[in-house]
Amino acid sequence: MQMPNPTPTPTPSEDVPGSIPHPMHDPMPDQPVDPPLPTPGDPERDPQPQHDPPAPNRPQDPPLPR
Repeated sequence: MQMPNPTPTPTPSEDVPGSIPHPMHDPMPDQPVDPPLPTPGDPERDPQPQHDPPAPNRPQDPPLPR
């Protein structure tokens, strides 16, 4: 059994995704669009750990007494 095609009429050639939009239709943003800064601690974008692990040949500093 064939399902009816839910997509309406195909998009016109002027509105093809990936095409360069017309300058009049795409106003210049106030700021240049930069890639988002990596979130600290995000393993997917920031694989480097925030703090270097302690060296194995150096004992860790004891916790400060309160």
